[in-house]
Amino acid sequence: MNNQKGKTGTKRRIIVIFLFAVAVWIGALLFLAPAYQGDFVPLPEVSEELEQSGRIDLNQADLETLCLLPGVGEVKAQRILEYRQKHGPFASLQELDQVEGIGPKTIESWEGLAWVS
Repeated sequence: MNNQKGKTGTKRRIIVIFLFAVAVWIGALLFLAPAYQGDFVPLPEVSEELEQSGRIDLNQADLETLCLLPGVGEVKAQRILEYRQKHGPFASLQELDQVEGIGPKTIESWEGLAWVS
């Protein structure tokens, strides 16, 4: 009977040690993980095609060409085209801030890649 209690105690100690190790591991992951800073959407790297073709004129570019810019898919490209059609040509890159889904960080990432004629 004492042998049975010894085995139960050993099992409990193993479980407690295991749970403690898991808690330490999770705590370390949370401590080392980068802090969440809002609506972070990683921008894809600039495509080779864009690097080879030079800068994009936002007042002349079509849907496909706009999609070459970092962070622009078909939806954002279509919004740029619609804004341009409704309001006329862009006067500056900063005016793109008026297009839904495009903010200052995105515009900043286009410096050297895009321009307005």
